[in-house]
Amino acid sequence: MYVFSTTTLTPLSTTKRWHGRDPTDYYFYEGGPEEGWQYKEEYLFDDETEGKTMDVTNSVDLLMSVIGSVLNLIHLLILTRKEMRSNVVFIIMTGICVSDILVCSASITERYFGNSFGMRKICGTRKQWWMTFIEVLSAAIQKFGKLSAAVLALFMACIRTASVIFPMSRVVGTLMRVRTGLIIISGTFLLCIVWYLDYYKNFEIYKPEKDEEACYAFEDILNRGRLHIFLEGCVVILLTICYLLVTLTLLIALHMVRRKRKTLAAGKFDNTSFLVIMMAVSFFISELLYSTLFILGNRDDPISSPKLFQLGIMLEYVAKILLTFNSIFHCFICFFLSTQYRTVIQRMLCWEKKTTEMVEPVTQTHSEAGRTTKTHTRSSGYLYY
Repeated sequence: MYVFSTTTLTPLSTTKRWHGRDPTDYYFYEGGPEEGWQYKEEYLFDDETEGKTMDVTNSVDLLMSVIGSVLNLIHLLILTRKEMRSNVVFIIMTGICVSDILVCSASITERYFGNSFGMRKICGTRKQWWMTFIEVLSAAIQKFGKLSAAVLALFMACIRTASVIFPMSRVVGTLMRVRTGLIIISGTFLLCIVWYLDYYKNFEIYKPEKDEEACYAFEDILNRGRLHIFLEGCVVILLTICYLLVTLTLLIALHMVRRKRKTLAAGKFDNTSFLVIMMAVSFFISELLYSTLFILGNRDDPISSPKLFQLGIMLEYVAKILLTFNSIFHCFICFFLSTQYRTVIQRMLCWEKKTTEMVEPVTQTHSEAGRTTKTHTRSSGYLYY
């Protein structure tokens, strides 16, 4: 927005066009400092502030992606141990971990290969074509990983909620099997692959100009971008609502179960349920911001405005940072809430304490019906005959 002075000074003699009331208000473009200023949309921040915000958040997101890739690789190594593969919750969590690794690694590759359009030395070469292809592939992998992780986390929360509400049900018993977790992971990955493959198969890598030295670019030849983004946003909003409903249902179910229990042993806190709740809450927070940015970033939405649209663009990397932090948070949730998880780490690092029980040798003699005497000696926790 441009503010002009309203003083009553007399304009000085000059050949420049004067449209203001102040001697310094000399504008060439219909009374404004730039061409088309009167039609320019009003924003909350200027271009410099927007650019600095994007640069800082982009750098932070890159750092978080590197940290997330390393921690999730360690997380995956722990989850694939034999002791962790007997619980459907950890099986589904393994699928979430794989999705998080894909998102973090693809975010790194997209930044490295995404600047090929500005590299004039390699423009139009086969190398620049492959860099453009990897950029598109990285964007697709990130979208796949985000959606698949969100869906798997919702499945995990639903299974845990059903097991708390209907503990004796045969259906719940089937859901708690390891095979069920593998089927859920395979089905979710397959559906997400088909969904994004149907969209990205219409992308074409081409040269905007006929010049051989022109840089390759990519575009959606069917122009289905708006429809795809709209449907993806609706799915994200639906997942956000489901997270809220399932989490509240699980909390209410746990509260009712704890009230019914009378004995102290039965009243112990359920760490597995709390782990699932924490993961559902973390996904809810990250998906809530992601769905909010979808609404703000849609110019065609009647709720959106130029100011909200600019705010959505500036918070793009903030949402990615929150999603990456969410994946890192899963590692710490498992570590602090799962004794089994900590035991596996101790065993991998050879920190497990060896429990030895020293007992005095005991001799027992049986003389019934002329039986031969057996001597049992217990030492260091092992029984020898």
